[in-house]
Amino acid sequence: MYDAGAVRGLEEELGIKGGKLKKLGKLGKKEGVSSFMVVYSLVWNKPIKKWDKDGIEKLEWHDLKEVRGMVKKDPKKFKGDFPRVFNEFYKN
Repeated sequence: MYDAGAVRGLEEELGIKGGKLKKLGKLGKKEGVSSFMVVYSLVWNKPIKKWDKDGIEKLEWHDLKEVRGMVKKDPKKFKGDFPRVFNEFYKN
């Protein structure tokens, strides 16, 4: 159920088809996030040509080291639970 939703979301929001998702884990309120969620990772090295411009203002690409620094420097720049989720699954 969650896997199919993640695949559908990638296609609807970013136009990504055929990527191989890796399930990283699950989080819920007891882990300090706002609601139950399943978290996935995807390596995608192709251009994103068609995305949901009504729901996504802009796309930026950063490697994990850059994102880690950005989250540490100013976590309030990120939406909702993102800093908590990122730090849970990318601790190093």
